[in-house]
Amino acid sequence: MRLVIRVVVVVLLLVAPGFAELVWREYEDPSKTVTMELPSSWRAGKQTASGASRVVGFRLPEAGVELTLAIQPDLRRPNELPASIVKPYFPQGASLGGPRTARGKGWLGLRQEAKTTTGAGERVVVGQFYVFGSTLVAVTLAGDAARVDGLREAFERVVKSVRYREPSIDTASRAVQPGPAGSPGGSGADATQSSSSV
Repeated sequence: MRLVIRVVVVVLLLVAPGFAELVWREYEDPSKTVTMELPSSWRAGKQTASGASRVVGFRLPEAGVELTLAIQPDLRRPNELPASIVKPYFPQGASLGGPRTARGKGWLGLRQEAKTTTGAGERVVVGQFYVFGSTLVAVTLAGDAARVDGLREAFERVVKSVRYREPSIDTASRAVQPGPAGSPGGSGADATQSSSSV
């Protein structure tokens, strides 16, 4: 009996690497524009500038995978999210999947993926983009296709926890809220989604 229990525990640990629950924490970017939930093992680097964007890269324990948060204020066309605005977040020459859009009161969302093949194999970039008024918030997960696939559930939780602080917009309830923030996604029940281009 003890042998069977040991075998079952070992099999569960081998088959389900996410079996052990991750510990999550709230991250606030240095400009205090965005907060989001992250696994505590994902460590933020220093904020840098890339063109008009403020960018923070995160070091993940999984080798060859990176999460990036980019905030671009003062968009030329506020309250619009054309697919062309997200192209710079993907490698040149990458094969882009069709964008999926979402909308709520005070925000627009777009999810898109890109794939490239290198000598080391297939690389994937998964991007979630939000426009809050005249600010673009981009969250991308990039790396080896198999490793990115293993982190999709965590990425989904991260992007659903993004909160924009200027002004406070709660995207889950489609209402402008007093207080610290809004959450794009929430359960997703309040967002209008489609698979067409913006």
